[in-house]
Amino acid sequence: MKILHCLIDDKFLDGVINVFNYSQVKYNNIDNHYIYIYKDKCPDEFVYIKQKDKIDQISAENALDYIINNRFDVVVLHSFPSLPLMVISKLPRRIKLIWFAWGYDIYHERFDHKALVPIRKYQLLTQKYLRKKNKVCLKERLCKITQRMLLSRLYEKSISRVDYFSGVIPAEYDMLKKLPYFVAKRIDYNYFDIPSNKTIPDSIGNNIIIGNSADYTNNHLDVIDILKNVDMGNRKVFVPLSYPANVNNYVEEVVSKGKETWPMNFVPLLSFMPYEEYCNIISSCKYAVFYHERQQAMGNICVALNLGISVFMSKSSAAYKHLCECGFIIFSVQDDLESMLRSGNSLTDEQKMKNKELFNKYYSFDSLINKIYRIYDLLTVN
Repeated sequence: MKILHCLIDDKFLDGVINVFNYSQVKYNNIDNHYIYIYKDKCPDEFVYIKQKDKIDQISAENALDYIINNRFDVVVLHSFPSLPLMVISKLPRRIKLIWFAWGYDIYHERFDHKALVPIRKYQLLTQKYLRKKNKVCLKERLCKITQRMLLSRLYEKSISRVDYFSGVIPAEYDMLKKLPYFVAKRIDYNYFDIPSNKTIPDSIGNNIIIGNSADYTNNHLDVIDILKNVDMGNRKVFVPLSYPANVNNYVEEVVSKGKETWPMNFVPLLSFMPYEEYCNIISSCKYAVFYHERQQAMGNICVALNLGISVFMSKSSAAYKHLCECGFIIFSVQDDLESMLRSGNSLTDEQKMKNKELFNKYYSFDSLINKIYRIYDLLTVN
C-alpha cells in the first residue's frame, strides 16, 4: 500500500518523516512517501524541514497527475491546506483521503468561509488590539466576494471528500460532525512524541513561559495584564514569538507591554531555535501558561506536563477539558494563575508523577506508533 504524505514547511514535519519511516518496518506492504506542493517557485531550501532529500517537490498544477501516475492508495493531509482544493476535489475515489487537522485549519476562516469550528478565540485585550488593527476597507472586500464564494463552495466539496479524520483532541471530530458536508470516519493520531534518542531533563528552574508562538490566539496581552502586579523576583518570563511571520506589529506590541511590565524579567524569544535549546528553556521553567481558547500548543503542553511543570490553560477550552478528562493535573488561567504565582505553589511530587504516567499512556513514542499501526490495519482491511 503506497501512502503519500502531503507536507507544509513546519517544524513538526521532520518528526513525521522519522515516525512513519520507522512505523513501516513492521509492515512489509506499507510504503510511505512525502510531497511538498509549491505554487509559484520550487524552494531552494525549507525554513524548518531538514530532510529535503526525502521529499518530492511538485508544482500545484502537476500535483494531481503525480498522485494518479504514481498510483498512491492513500493520501494524508498534514493540515488541510497541504494539498490544493482543486486537487482534493478531483482525487479518484479509489484513493483513501486522510486529514490530520492541526487546529488553524478548523478554527480559522478560509476564503471568507466561516471557521469550521466557530469559537471565541480572543480574550478582551487581544480583541481590543485586533479591532484597532483589522479595519478592513469594505470596497476591497466587495471586489473579491464573488471569487471567495466560489472558493468557499469548493472548500466544502473538498472537505466532503475526506474519508478519515483525526483532530488533535477527540472533541474536534464531534464538532466537525455537526457540518452537513463532513462525512469522514474517526481515526486517532497525534504528533506529540519526544524523540527516542534525546533525553530532556525534568523542570529544574523557577521561570515562566507564556504561549507557544506569536499567534494572536495566545492572548499574550491578557496574560500580561493578569500577572502585571505579581512580583516576579528573579524569575525570567519567556515568551516565544518567532512565528508566524505576518504579525510583526503584534510582536512589537507584546514585547513593548512585556518590557514595560517586567523590565528585568521579560525575555522574548524572537528567533527560531534548535529543539534541544528550546527544551532547555522549557526545563528551566516552573510554570507554563497557554491562554488559548482553541486547541493549540498541545505539543508544548504535553512536554511541559511530562517535565513536571505546572501548566495553566483556559478552563473554557476544549483542550483543557480533554486533558482533565484524561486525568492530568492542569490549572486554569482564570482561577489559579495569579494566586499560584504569588504564593509560589506548584505541582506536588505525586502530581508530577501522575502527569508523567499519563503522558506515557497517551503521548509517548510507543503510544504514537501503536496509533499508526491501528491506522495501517484499518486501511488494509478497507
